Amino acid sequence: RGRSYFALKKLSGRGAYRVFDPHAGPHGDYRALHRIPNSQLTRQQIEILRRIGGANANRNFPGIVDFVHQRGDVFVVIAWVHGTNLRAFLNAVRDRKTPRPSVSEVVRLVRGLVHGVSHYHRRTNIIHGDISPANLVISSGTKNLVLIDFGAAWPIERAAQREIDA
Repeated sequence: RGRSYFALKKLSGRGAYRVFDPHAGPHGDYRALHRIPNSQLTRQQIEILRRIGGANANRNFPGIVDFVHQRGDVFVVIAWVHGTNLRAFLNAVRDRKTPRPSVSEVVRLVRGLVHGVSHYHRRTNIIHGDISPANLVISSGTKNLVLIDFGAAWPIERAAQREIDA
């Protein structure tokens, strides 16, 4: 679509990259770029990401910024969540490198996440499928828990089918 992104770091073996978007704001910003083979599952995942963003967006989920089909692949660009993943944060607390958060702060973070996930399920009819400390980021600015990595997400309509398949 005429936009250029500069690849900075490979995030996983599944085709995820941290990229820089020079067009995001006055000084640019980071994004997550996912390269996904074009298939029915890919179209489903893009629909999931589109449901997350747009009118149903909430601060507990990164939004889709852009996507393009190119040579049998789909490139999806998602807003970068600035912060620390919960797994690394808990390890730092355990190792006494980071102070332990107060009970009220933990309750505020978890309550916000639960509210966001409840809203997410109700409004988008999508199940995340992999809520874990590695897939939660404590955002830098607003100090919210943000759920990332929607690779295991599926439409709620398929929940019964997944239980049977499992």
